Amino acid sequence: MAKRDIVFKWITYGIVLLLVCLLQLFIADRISFFGVRPILLPLCVVTIGIFEGPLGGIGFGLATGILSLIAIYRTPILILLFLPLMGMISGLISEYVIQSRFLGSLLCSMICFVCIEGYHILPRLLIGIPIEPLFRIALPELVYSVLCLIPVYFFFHLAHRRIERIYH
Repeated sequence: MAKRDIVFKWITYGIVLLLVCLLQLFIADRISFFGVRPILLPLCVVTIGIFEGPLGGIGFGLATGILSLIAIYRTPILILLFLPLMGMISGLISEYVIQSRFLGSLLCSMICFVCIEGYHILPRLLIGIPIEPLFRIALPELVYSVLCLIPVYFFFHLAHRRIERIYH
C-alpha cells in the first residue's frame, strides 16, 4: 500500500471511530437496560487490533484513549495505558490464536470487559462491599457491552472491506 493509501485507511477508521463515539454519547448513554449502559469505545480498539495487528491496535488504542479523555465525562486516565494494551493483545490474539475475525473480536471483547469490570469491582471488594450487588451491575454491563460488538464490528468491517476492495 502506498503512503497515501495508508493515510486514507486510518482516516476512514478515524471517521468510523468518531461515529461510534457519537453513538456512545448521544444514543447508548441514554438507553439503559437493567440499569446499565454499554461501553462502546473499547470495542473499536479490539476490532482494529483484530483487523490491523498489534501495532495498529496500539496506535488506534492510544488515539481512542485520547478521544475518551476528551469526549467522555469521568474517564480514568489509565485508559491511555489500557486501550493500547488491549489493542496489542487483540492483534496478537488475531495473529497467533484465533484467525476468525469476529470470534477473535468476541474473545478479546470479553477479555477487555472482564478487565474493565475488575477495575470497577476490586477496589470496592477491598473496602468491604458485598460482591452480590457489584455483580448485579457488572454482569449486565459486560453482557450489554459485548452485545454491542455486533454493530461496532459491522461498521469497522464495512470500512475494512471497502479499503481492501479499493487498494487490493
